[in-house]
Amino acid sequence: MTAFTQLLVDEGVEDVVQDAREEYLLARALADEVGIAVESEASQVVAAVVESLGLAAQDVGERVSLFTRAFILRRDRPLASGLDGLLAAASLAADGVLANRSAEVLMLLRDYLVPPVEQLVAESDVLSRRLLVRTVRAFVLLVRRSGGWEDIRAAAEEISLLRQEHQRASEATSEASTVGAAEALQLVSGFNLAKIVDLTATFTASGQPANVQVQFERHAGNRNELGRFAPDAIFGVLGDLIQAAAGRMIQTSIWTGTTRLGKALRDFVGSVASPERPNPLLELWPSQRAAIDSHLLDPARRAVVVEMPTSAGKTLIAEFSIIQAHALNPDSTVVYVVPTRALVNQITQRLRQDFAPLNLVVEAAVPVFELDPTEDSLLRSKVDILVSTPEKLDLLIKAQHPTASEISLVVVDEAHNIADGVRGARLELLLGLLKRERAETRFLLLTPFVPNADQLASWLGDGTESTIAIDWRPSERIAVTGHWVKPRGKDYRLNLTTVASAGNVDVESGRTAFVGKPSTTRISSKAATTVELVGSLSGRGGVLVLARGKGTSETRAEEIASHREARTGLAPFHQAVIHFAGDELGADHLLPRLLERGVAYHHAGLSHDLRYLIEALIDGGHVDVVVGTTTLAQGLNFPISSVIVETLTRTQGYGQPWKDLTYSEFWNIAGRAGRAMRDPLGLVAFPCVTRSDREEVADFLRGEAAAVASALLDATAALGDASSTFNLAFTRQNPDLAVFLQYLTHVARVGGADQTASEIEDVLRSSLVFHQASDAASGLPDALLSLARGYVRSIEKEDRGFLALADGTGFSLASARLVYGQTAAEFPEFRASEFWSRENLFHNDPKPLADVITLLGGVPELKLGLSDSPASFDPAVVAGVTRDWVSGADMTQIADRWFTYGNASPSKRLRDASAYVHGKLVGQIPWGIGAMQKLLLPADATETDAAHIPSFVFYGVSSWQAVLMRMGGVPRRLAHSLGESWAQEREVPNSFAELREWISRLSPEVWRDATPQGAMSGDEAALIWRSLTGSSPSTE
Repeated sequence: MTAFTQLLVDEGVEDVVQDAREEYLLARALADEVGIAVESEASQVVAAVVESLGLAAQDVGERVSLFTRAFILRRDRPLASGLDGLLAAASLAADGVLANRSAEVLMLLRDYLVPPVEQLVAESDVLSRRLLVRTVRAFVLLVRRSGGWEDIRAAAEEISLLRQEHQRASEATSEASTVGAAEALQLVSGFNLAKIVDLTATFTASGQPANVQVQFERHAGNRNELGRFAPDAIFGVLGDLIQAAAGRMIQTSIWTGTTRLGKALRDFVGSVASPERPNPLLELWPSQRAAIDSHLLDPARRAVVVEMPTSAGKTLIAEFSIIQAHALNPDSTVVYVVPTRALVNQITQRLRQDFAPLNLVVEAAVPVFELDPTEDSLLRSKVDILVSTPEKLDLLIKAQHPTASEISLVVVDEAHNIADGVRGARLELLLGLLKRERAETRFLLLTPFVPNADQLASWLGDGTESTIAIDWRPSERIAVTGHWVKPRGKDYRLNLTTVASAGNVDVESGRTAFVGKPSTTRISSKAATTVELVGSLSGRGGVLVLARGKGTSETRAEEIASHREARTGLAPFHQAVIHFAGDELGADHLLPRLLERGVAYHHAGLSHDLRYLIEALIDGGHVDVVVGTTTLAQGLNFPISSVIVETLTRTQGYGQPWKDLTYSEFWNIAGRAGRAMRDPLGLVAFPCVTRSDREEVADFLRGEAAAVASALLDATAALGDASSTFNLAFTRQNPDLAVFLQYLTHVARVGGADQTASEIEDVLRSSLVFHQASDAASGLPDALLSLARGYVRSIEKEDRGFLALADGTGFSLASARLVYGQTAAEFPEFRASEFWSRENLFHNDPKPLADVITLLGGVPELKLGLSDSPASFDPAVVAGVTRDWVSGADMTQIADRWFTYGNASPSKRLRDASAYVHGKLVGQIPWGIGAMQKLLLPADATETDAAHIPSFVFYGVSSWQAVLMRMGGVPRRLAHSLGESWAQEREVPNSFAELREWISRLSPEVWRDATPQGAMSGDEAALIWRSLTGSSPSTE
């Protein structure tokens, strides 16, 4: 504890502040149950004293800390009407700005009605009162910035009117000569303050004048000098607060410092701050300012790791880096790597919107491990920023695709996923490959806090430590357990008790409050507790419930919805999504009924289109409760006020056991409570039944972030010194290391096995696993070297042509040999292009596709059973599901035909069918077929139907024109019809932009004619397409 903090403790200030903070946060979190305490005069007196100390403080940290305390004390106070309320709002606004809490101030002032001048000033009032009122009004409007530029223009107008009043008053005063020297000094001081506010408003809006700091210091210096003669009788201390806050707003403006970074970044800043944007970006948050002022944009650093909490503004930081990289290398491509398909769409839309004014082309690589000829052609047009999953980028690089030939920057979102099993290993080795083979490529890794961020930066940055760690959140947070208690002589009540978690919550443990309705019987299940919590918390904003598994998610969502009435007067977009869900899942399905009540579930059993549309409903406020699994919740990016946590486990994939969430994984999900600019407070609640439940939560929250460890470390250690035979059994038993061997296959293919063997240690140094094994001073480096040498020796006599084929499949060499050898022995027909026609696979005899599935079922990388049980793999059934999907069957038809095992209920059949199709089928069968074709067919097969087969399966359509429409964002049900319309007019487009432009010009009549009979109309289909592609606001 510093001497400064000890002084505040000794004087009792800390106790007053902490009490005020906890009372306020509890009241905000539980607004229906706990009334906001009326602030005491003592707390306001303490706030004024702390403000004075803050103004006098020289140390920046102490200054921010003091104003944070003042802000906490001031925000409890309801803002009254009239001049007193305006002055209180100004004090609150100044404290918030000086405490680096401008995002929260903006939200607090959003509903404050700034009183009009006419209510505060009479015609007969002296100039000093008009000066006070107009200056303070302008400052409050400037801080609030409601309605985009509306408040900024109003603030500038206030100062303009003040100048006019000053001119009139000056003329009258000159004639009467009645103003004394003291009053004149006060007016001069006040007009200097007004000029400061005017300067701040002008600079906030336009970045002008360029010498704003010089002008600010001149007017501030004038005020300070005049203050030596007499206190400010017009503004008092508030004048000093406004002056200091205005200076801080200039410092945090998006224009400050960024205009020195080159024309490209100036143009970018101008576009995001443009009045034409509905929500212009006019300031940088402390986290963003700190990153930019650090070495984020230092082109000499090869790798930078940025550690920031969830929702602290990482995407804008990435955008600055992207603009800089493109400016330095205009002909290069920047790749933005995200871990999930859902995030591909989200990030693509965000970047496309922000970069459109700069004419930068942003495209998404289809998130599947294969390259359709149409996609291949479209990606050959100029792409400035490519959004991709790691798997697809790996494929593009190994295929030597032009769009990945010159990569200047790789942005890795959620970079801590490097530690996550097979996918983590693939990401690690992808980055290692780029580090080794692309000397011109730089890296930006975005991650929540991890203890070894320096190690990650050093690994990719050739020893240079380039870590930016910023611990700033735009909102506060409370964690609580919810359990039922029975007060003596009363009914059972749901009791919320705060739980501590160092660095992640803002209220200490032990505070309690009752919520919800009393119950005459004891509630003894987490499910019922969750339902009651949702009822109590949904009034304050969106609620995310984390449930274990898809079935539990649906059940819980249905239980929550049963306590609600169907909503009336739904927005057109809301109604369109309901009809889209009904057509996709069946009119009697649960989800449309849930959506009518503002409830949804969100898991892998839904199509990616439907998941995205649900997220858009949440973002627009149409749905306020969503129940999802922990795995999918990591990729969600929508406004949530409360997170209810039923489980602290997550799945590891098909056939794998569930595992506990790590502390970092948990806060990466739960940290989404209290999204920036939507809610100043996030609530994380754990429904509990027993004391041991509550103790488990408390123990978990006492944890700390774990280091990001290569997924290959444990696998290498487990293998030990045992000699290995690199066959199918090795691949099946060591999936992480199988990915590592694929990396070695690539290196051997490029440089030759002999050269790779002689340089094996240098090859391994580009991997994180070797980097970390060496740091650990254990025997792991030797074990890894031994494994690598043994593998490279085993492939020395392998044909380099075959290595090249295998390298582009994503399969291990053993799996590639299996496919190649088994087709020679059992399925020679697979090697003819004619075999891969759509008629042969999807329209005629089912046996050819069943044979393909039979062979794929033996590949260790693929898990194609209908369930996690190995016994559930039946090639004929999988082929039947695939044929129906490609032929246009809806999910109800597929479920009723193929998922009737075990007397499953209709809802379970549909859930299993949907999860299978949108998970295993579209994720693995296109990959498997694409890999098989690479190994078996001649290079010119890309000109035949065969090359489109993987995309037919991925998109669930049966023509290349329908694939084209799906790539353009058209819903599956309309893809064939609109594809036929396209085919009547033209061939393959030159770019994705040309395709989207054609679709955007379709008339309402064409949309209506293309829409099959069902719940969704043609107009709704067009609205759905605009949402999926970001062509218009999705909440219209």
